[in-house]
Amino acid sequence: MDPRAQRAQSLYWQVYGPSPLPRDRREPLLGEMARLHEELALERLDETNNLQGWVDLYAAVTAFGDAGLRDDALRLVSDGRRRAVGRPKQS
Repeated sequence: MDPRAQRAQSLYWQVYGPSPLPRDRREPLLGEMARLHEELALERLDETNNLQGWVDLYAAVTAFGDAGLRDDALRLVSDGRRRAVGRPKQS
């Protein structure tokens, strides 16, 4: 398993596990988890067209949203829409 996926999974259980953290302690962990999922998603979708990338993209959007990082979540939603219809990335 990719070490980034292992770290994201570990962060998930720290944040959402049996003893959830208070919101102020969760947000930095959620941001890290979101960035890891984003890296995995883009890599999988770009380089290998691995459909697991869509799962990582959704996980990243969700974690960004839960962390209060709305702009990052919206950016990824927009990127996902573009990818879904096969449009090239705009600069």
